[in-house]
Amino acid sequence: PATELRQLLEDDVSERAGKILTAYALWSWAEVFDASLRDVVPPSAIPGIERVARDCVESAGEGYRAGFDSLEIGYAILRGGALDRQPWSRLLAENRPGAQRTGAPLYVAQGTEDPIVRPAVTADFVRSLCGRGEVVRYEELPGATHSRAARVSASQAIQWMKARFDGQPAPDTCIEPKL
Repeated sequence: PATELRQLLEDDVSERAGKILTAYALWSWAEVFDASLRDVVPPSAIPGIERVARDCVESAGEGYRAGFDSLEIGYAILRGGALDRQPWSRLLAENRPGAQRTGAPLYVAQGTEDPIVRPAVTADFVRSLCGRGEVVRYEELPGATHSRAARVSASQAIQWMKARFDGQPAPDTCIEPKL
């Protein structure tokens, strides 16, 4: 999950990838938590948000489709102060990873060239986890973009999870992130 969704939404909402991320987050929470999209976006943006929400991005072609569909959203996707309105502000706070101790080890991987989930945001998140005593395996992926990070880290993540299922203790690699 995005570590600081509010910050990412605010930082990226003017970019195409940010509009897609915003559409996914707002639409899913509107569906799951019965929150009204009309409270946070102009009515003209809702058809585009609904179209993007139906897009699944697992390939470059699907990414292009979501990008094309996001054109319908328009430039101003969020109303002023939208993320401060209830229930949206509460939902952002309640669904923020790391707000409470997990009691389980965590694996976090971050591409150093990710323009969507900014590396500095993830580094701050990892610092806060480590500062609270969480057991964290943090892996920086040099040169990896958002779309490549999962592929680049998959083998290491699977090995890390397998070791947990095999009963091996999680190594605590809480170190100061370079980002």
